[in-house]
Amino acid sequence: MKILFGVTGGIAAYKTPTILSSLRKRGHDVEVVVTAASLQFVTEMSLSVMSGHRVISSLTSEVEGLVTHIEKAQWCDVFTVCPATANFIGKMACGIADDVLSTIHLALPAAKDKRICPAMNAVMWENGIVRCNVECLEGMGYEFLEPEIGALACGGEGRGVLPSTKTVVRFIEEGAE
Repeated sequence: MKILFGVTGGIAAYKTPTILSSLRKRGHDVEVVVTAASLQFVTEMSLSVMSGHRVISSLTSEVEGLVTHIEKAQWCDVFTVCPATANFIGKMACGIADDVLSTIHLALPAAKDKRICPAMNAVMWENGIVRCNVECLEGMGYEFLEPEIGALACGGEGRGVLPSTKTVVRFIEEGAE
């Protein structure tokens, strides 16, 4: 399966190299697209090594001479964002395209499987605006992996934790069955 794997700027981004490694070991071809904020939590080098591909980090990234946002949107079997921040979920719901990941998102054909793995503070996850954005996207066929309850980066506890690597990988693989 060809997976286009978006990484946004949440603390859970540190888990993405392990997820990428698991997907590759299971035989998937995974290409990574990052937001600038994600690189505050995980390095481009670690994502590149674990995916086996150069990371796409901007619209001006030259990737094999392609029109990146169109070609990559057509290339994939499954588009996933992991972790998906409240900010990025809002951008998807509103059609904002101000970076390479959000631009690729808008170039996806409607029939593509879209699998979103949110991770954020519990108060943000329960915010009515975020819930409305999730419902909007679900109404358009997006699949969401419910965050788990656990220890949050702020020191508290609540629903907002990215599930285990095994759970995330299984959720992504369901996308092209």
